[in-house]
Amino acid sequence: MKQLKSIFLYTLLMINSVFLIACGGKEGGTKDGKKDEVSGEYYDWRKTGKPERPYMYDYNKLVMMKIDMAQLKHDSDEATNVSATFDDALEMIKWADKITRGVQKIVYLVGWQYNGHDTGYPSLDKFNEALLRPGDKSVRDGYLWLVKEAKKYNTVVSVHAMLNDAWGPKNINPNNPDIYNESEKDHLKRLSPLWDTYVKNDLLCRNADGSLLLGWVGDGIVCFKKEWEKGYLQKRIDHVTEFFESYREQDHTHRCLLPLRKPLP
Repeated sequence: MKQLKSIFLYTLLMINSVFLIACGGKEGGTKDGKKDEVSGEYYDWRKTGKPERPYMYDYNKLVMMKIDMAQLKHDSDEATNVSATFDDALEMIKWADKITRGVQKIVYLVGWQYNGHDTGYPSLDKFNEALLRPGDKSVRDGYLWLVKEAKKYNTVVSVHAMLNDAWGPKNINPNNPDIYNESEKDHLKRLSPLWDTYVKNDLLCRNADGSLLLGWVGDGIVCFKKEWEKGYLQKRIDHVTEFFESYREQDHTHRCLLPLRKPLP
């Protein structure tokens, strides 16, 4: 338990510059009775200073945190290092509810997908099989179990997702030394099934000389403008919502590193 508390305290300190975006909606619409839909047309929030429709939660009244579930495992035939199971996560949530005295909380699971944190992106369509609980038919079952149990402790459980990153077969990004120096075998554990599709359809950002634009991590950066125009962003979001469609209260995700800049013309 001491180790679990240490891991949890670490997650409390992981404060990032991120957007918390409410995507999807609760059945029945918003509090004022309006149907909870957006038009899909361009919406300039600068004119109103508000989102197109109200957020699902009053985020300024919540405690929000992450739980580090799994990361890529280096120098091993195994792909994933599990730092917290769904059962461990529930114990952390119980403990957090005690020290926060029942304040409403949202917990985002990091490493829920593919082989853990920073793997598989831009794909968002597969749970991390290493998180399968004994007795469950699928990892999704374990996730939904945690979502249900966490509600008893004033906690909403959701997932963390990186929209920017794209992971390819070769490590070409020197900006993060730890990842850049990993072996080719380990780097392949990060490979996204969408890499070839995104390269073929020119959905990655490029420099003026045609080379791939690189960020802090990843072998490429998704070009949201092209991805949206060609319908691929919608496909990614649809995959995520299909995961949670049987659980109607899954109405938001933690989308990390959504860029704060206008799209290039």
